[in-house]
Amino acid sequence: MDILIEGARLAFDEGIEPGSVRVRDGRIAELARGSEPLPLSGDAGPAMVGGTTGGVPATIVDARGFVLASGFIDLHCHGGAGADVNDATDEAYARLAEYHRSRGVTAFAPSLSVDPLPVLERAFDVVRRAKRENAPGKTENLGAHFESPYINPRFKGCQAAERLLPFDAEALALIKRNADAIARITVAPELEGVMEAIPLLRELGLVVSGGHSDADAAAFRAAADRGMTMATHLYNAMSSVRKEGPFRVPGVLEAALVDDRIYAELIADGKHVPAELVRIALRCKGEDRFLICSDASRAAGMTGEGPIYVCGQEVVVVDGAAMLKDRSSLASSATALDGMVRWLVRRAGFTLHQALRAASAVPAAAIGVAGRKGRLAVGYDADLVLLDEDLQVRAVWCKGVGGFLGEAAART
Repeated sequence: MDILIEGARLAFDEGIEPGSVRVRDGRIAELARGSEPLPLSGDAGPAMVGGTTGGVPATIVDARGFVLASGFIDLHCHGGAGADVNDATDEAYARLAEYHRSRGVTAFAPSLSVDPLPVLERAFDVVRRAKRENAPGKTENLGAHFESPYINPRFKGCQAAERLLPFDAEALALIKRNADAIARITVAPELEGVMEAIPLLRELGLVVSGGHSDADAAAFRAAADRGMTMATHLYNAMSSVRKEGPFRVPGVLEAALVDDRIYAELIADGKHVPAELVRIALRCKGEDRFLICSDASRAAGMTGEGPIYVCGQEVVVVDGAAMLKDRSSLASSATALDGMVRWLVRRAGFTLHQALRAASAVPAAAIGVAGRKGRLAVGYDADLVLLDEDLQVRAVWCKGVGGFLGEAAART
């Protein structure tokens, strides 16, 4: 059965304007601009809702007053609703994936953080099973983001120092064993063995991202020359300009900002990076290389009292920010991607169109699925999110399956 979504303002590539969408067989089958609705059937002649006159039956969604956008794509997401990918159970994965679907995320890279190797192996198995079982109506698993233990201790963030590892033959064997479950890996390019391994990681099909790194700009550029294409959570856990004698030497931050080959992700929760720095990032990277990620921990969506553990360490949530108990480091985020879209528009001076691109089209390009996701375009997956005037998520479709959330279901 077709789905006709009518009367919304559509987030097209070049801007937001009125239009209608037809969904068929999990894909966008037809688009119309302006106020004229699409016919009830893709065939000639009229069709009745639920009937067969004129061809294909259709369900009509009245979306007047809403914005319809391509579903959000989160390339860095550890958990939510009390669950974490590192819990390494199918139940935890299902709970966090459903939470983020309810926040408009139609595709994501479930993210593993440092842990003992047996835990990581079990977590990869969970991700592998979920990736194989991707089904319409559920947030699509694009493969894991392995925020690896092969990072610089100086910029470990909330990662437990005793769990960091050298990049050696054992590391490479772990990655090779699980390459079918990994879409992206974060490494510090200055660690011994990493720079030489980047081409191999690319051959395995992984997107290589530089982060938790103390590299200087020259080393970061060298890593990009060898195939690194992303920077992990810009501004956070990375080197910046430093003084060596009378001279200033740029670091990872400056190299990522000015290198047009690099996609720069940023945690736009208003806690990790202030608005002024976010605007600088957009000006430097442009709309085609700037993306947002939730970096959400299990604290996202949690209510009630009790301890919360992230990367094996107890954290507290203070004014919407998750941090270690000693307040020495932020610990992922407690905000899903929809909240970050709202913050960009309300607090950081972004247009809605810029914010939506950073949550959909750009991450799709960064992870290599721009040919089927991240745009409202005919033939693309019908991954759709409907936002009300307050930019709250009211409806979600994953490959054409879904609809309004909660009390809003009566509008369909």
